[in-house]
Amino acid sequence: MSQKNKNVSPLAWIPVTCLIAACSTSNIGTQSLSTFESSEDIVFSKEHLKQTLTTFSQTMTYVSPNPVLLQNIESAANLDDARQAYEQGVEDVIDNFDNLPNLKERMMDYFIAILGVGEKGGTLEENIPALLFTWTVLNDNPIEDALLKDDGAYNGDGNLVAMSKPSGMPASEASGYATSVAFLDEYSEQFKFRLSRELWAHNLCDVAPWSKLNISKWNSTMIHDKYKDQTQTTGINCATCHTVSAVSRFAFRKLDSDNNYVSNMARGNNFYGMEDSSYGGEPRHSDGSAMTESESLPHYKLFSGGQIMDSPKVFMEAIVDHERFPLCWSLRLITILLDRNIGQPGQSVAVPDDGSGNKAEEAFVQKWAETFNENGRRPLSFIKQFAKSNDYIAHNSPKEGI
Repeated sequence: MSQKNKNVSPLAWIPVTCLIAACSTSNIGTQSLSTFESSEDIVFSKEHLKQTLTTFSQTMTYVSPNPVLLQNIESAANLDDARQAYEQGVEDVIDNFDNLPNLKERMMDYFIAILGVGEKGGTLEENIPALLFTWTVLNDNPIEDALLKDDGAYNGDGNLVAMSKPSGMPASEASGYATSVAFLDEYSEQFKFRLSRELWAHNLCDVAPWSKLNISKWNSTMIHDKYKDQTQTTGINCATCHTVSAVSRFAFRKLDSDNNYVSNMARGNNFYGMEDSSYGGEPRHSDGSAMTESESLPHYKLFSGGQIMDSPKVFMEAIVDHERFPLCWSLRLITILLDRNIGQPGQSVAVPDDGSGNKAEEAFVQKWAETFNENGRRPLSFIKQFAKSNDYIAHNSPKEGI
């Protein structure tokens, strides 16, 4: 690979000599997201393109590409033609029907890992969340379909089946994987805090204390005394999380502690069964008295000007409408391709590194978030587009002897 009239960014993870010749090892997944400040004029060698296509195929399908695709690059008349052959190879790796089982396996492995729900060989009900995302990707539907779909789910073959959701929950309140029985069984407990935390982590890529999210937070006077600073007795500052989590749990109030749907769930002193009988309710007035349900409604919005989150459906719609949603999902897709840390679900929830604090990386992430958003948030199309870009190719250090 050579470079025309461009200087390598100080953040570039490959030495200049490796950009021109072949490097013996690959550093993929360990270095900066942003390789070049500007990469429009970079030209890549045939060896580099062949190795990158091999890496792409192994990353997405677990197998090497058809040798014919590599030969097409090698036999190209010039480097421009070699680049065209590489880009066609990217299309063939994804679109070749013979690769579908492996591509499906790769996506299932990824979504089981980040959702923390389901397992290989598990039942349909266990795997509904991962299958919903997997077939959303494979069908190249907008990624929000996995969050908002209310007309069914997918089985292992990609056929529509009934969504496994709490009995009696109407479609108008159900919302994709978030209200599937498997997901609720894993994350929805009495207080409903863990549930919202996981959904924000999956789709907005931030964790407590949610410093990256432009979301509504209650001030400390609005929360119950039991959730105010308890660091002196427990070592935990409950208010840090509660001022955020309390905003969202109203959406899931009709699910009892066993995740049964109760259409006429009463608020009562135990706050829809989420607290004990002495709780009294939240949010609170400045004098400490609990607001009525009607008074509290304006305080259940994910962000200023948003909808009142009075059901799981509206809660998930608010997430999809949040400015960080396309950034999070474009970042997640990029981490797949660059073999970076994808984060983890559960009690010690972690999310992909978005480069915050590094202007070059922030610009890189924002650029691709805008691209993802402008092109309909279609994951498979985005994967192909990113894989064809200089940004992706430049991150792959070519190995000798391919």
